[in-house]
Amino acid sequence: MGPGAQSKVTTKFENCTFITGSELDAQEKKPLVQEEIRLDVATPEEVVRVMAAYRRAEVAGLPMAPEQPIVVRPEPDRPQPRRDRMTGRGMSTVVGRVRAEPLFGDCGVKFVTLAHNTIRGAAGGSLLNAEVIFKVFMIGN
Repeated sequence: MGPGAQSKVTTKFENCTFITGSELDAQEKKPLVQEEIRLDVATPEEVVRVMAAYRRAEVAGLPMAPEQPIVVRPEPDRPQPRRDRMTGRGMSTVVGRVRAEPLFGDCGVKFVTLAHNTIRGAAGGSLLNAEVIFKVFMIGN
């Protein structure tokens, strides 16, 4: 990929579109990755179902990859840092309090997320990235 090059992968899942895009930053010479989920119908129940079913084939079976990357909690007081931070060995994102948000119209939904900053965000995330790179570029070719 040359400077400023962009690539996008679009995956359809029922009435949802998952878009993973990467772009090479010409100044930093580093890849920038962005992930976006678009729902054609966004009710709280639909959002919960889609998040709970979300998986990425690229990370399946890797040592640092959680079995379930997004864990949705139904309790009204979750997620809580003390109780939920180590979900999926600290590599899962916990979502809770999914509810309708009238401010955004008929399809507005809001929710609370929790992820372990040092495990998912730094150390574990770096190890998972290295595992994905190894799997895709070393084994995949």
